[in-house]
Amino acid sequence: MPFDLRERTIANVVRTQAARFGGKPFLLFEGRSFSYAEFDRITDVVANGLKRLGVGAGTHVAVMMENKPEALFVYFALGKLGAVGVAINVAMKGSLLKYFLENSDSTHLIADAGLLERVDPVLGELPQLQTLLRFGAGPASLHGRVVHDYVTLLQADATPVDGGSTLADLFLILYTSGTTGPSKGVLSTHCHAITVGVEMMRGFDYREDDVLYVCLPLFHANALLNSCMAAFVAGASVALARRFSVSGFWNDVRKTGATQFNLLGAMADFLWNAPPDARDRSHKVKQCLIVPAPRHNYEAFEERFGLRLATLYGITDVSLVTTRSIDEKSEYRWSVGRPRPHFEVKILDEDDFELPHGTPGEICVRPLEPWVAAPGYYR
Repeated sequence: MPFDLRERTIANVVRTQAARFGGKPFLLFEGRSFSYAEFDRITDVVANGLKRLGVGAGTHVAVMMENKPEALFVYFALGKLGAVGVAINVAMKGSLLKYFLENSDSTHLIADAGLLERVDPVLGELPQLQTLLRFGAGPASLHGRVVHDYVTLLQADATPVDGGSTLADLFLILYTSGTTGPSKGVLSTHCHAITVGVEMMRGFDYREDDVLYVCLPLFHANALLNSCMAAFVAGASVALARRFSVSGFWNDVRKTGATQFNLLGAMADFLWNAPPDARDRSHKVKQCLIVPAPRHNYEAFEERFGLRLATLYGITDVSLVTTRSIDEKSEYRWSVGRPRPHFEVKILDEDDFELPHGTPGEICVRPLEPWVAAPGYYR
């Protein structure tokens, strides 16, 4: 269901899809299942619980949680409130962790209990970070600050929450890999985040009967937006895994009935290098999105695992720019596809003049609609 640009707010999308799909499973995780209606209700409860702790429109809340349903509950609850979720890589520690928490102006932190020990050494240098929540058993206080239990959030009521956000309001701060210096906080508005999902749905034909297997980390845009958000706007289901496992991957895919999944290029190589198994083609997957596509064994990968490969070009800093689905002609298989309708793409030289076809240059993109791209970096 494509949402009009002005309708692309988290509260509206969650409410609309809950009304439309009701008891249909949205989220599957280790034997637990949450329907679209349950997801709507739980995120309202979590949002009301967070409101009791001072979270409201514009509050920056750092989220440092490994893959689990509660991480998605938190991100979407924050979106309903109009608050800003700051996605923190769970491997961060020391000065880098301090940088993320300080640079983002986070006043609240929700973290897995086992990860709070990473925060403890730098907490004394973060005076603005006053409210801490832990998921799981852990300390009741750190540096004189009370550590609230996630469970207490669930004691709130399920009154529907809508913080009044517009499409242009900030939903997430997503940090880059920092290849040109300190990691930058990408500003992901409600419209930007939802547009990634909508264009993934359209570009790769995600449907209501699809199950997207997600094993990439939720603190990254690939899992959170390209997969979970895409599944949500498509009315599909997400089969969430804690992490990528070479030995457990195909068993998980079979068990969950997955029909689609996303991989990074190195992950595809890991699967390829695993010993062949008689069950390699025993699954329901019809399309696998790999970035970058494995040119060295493209046809062999498709043949061995009995699926079709697709790819794309996109960056957290902008959005989903191009897509190449399994329906594209075979001569384009080494391409990252065609521009999505909401982007103009040109290849320019060092003086910004457009280059002829086949000439290497700089990829330049320009959004053709308002708010479909990230508007910049925080601070």
